[in-house]
Amino acid sequence: MGAVSPIGILLSILGFFTVINSFQTELEISTTSGTRYMLFFLIFEKKKAIAAEQMINNMIGYRLNDTNVRMQTENQTAALNSAQAANTQAIINAINSNNKNV
Repeated sequence: MGAVSPIGILLSILGFFTVINSFQTELEISTTSGTRYMLFFLIFEKKKAIAAEQMINNMIGYRLNDTNVRMQTENQTAALNSAQAANTQAIINAINSNNKNV
């Protein structure tokens, strides 16, 4: 039996890690502050990684909408206009019912 070559061992280790890494996929998360996070999944869990990415992106989008001043102002203005219309109608109804009683 011959001596094991160091190059052969090194190539075997390199081949082993190449095969292991081929079963991984990565998910990169970039925050609005510029921070980047990397998550690693096995290739068999790729659907989970895609679902996680979509969920995270939706959460970021909802957060941005919550802090969007223009959008919040429009929502509040619409609510106030709706309440004002209801109040105006109540006043008109009260005046009309008072006029009928006179």
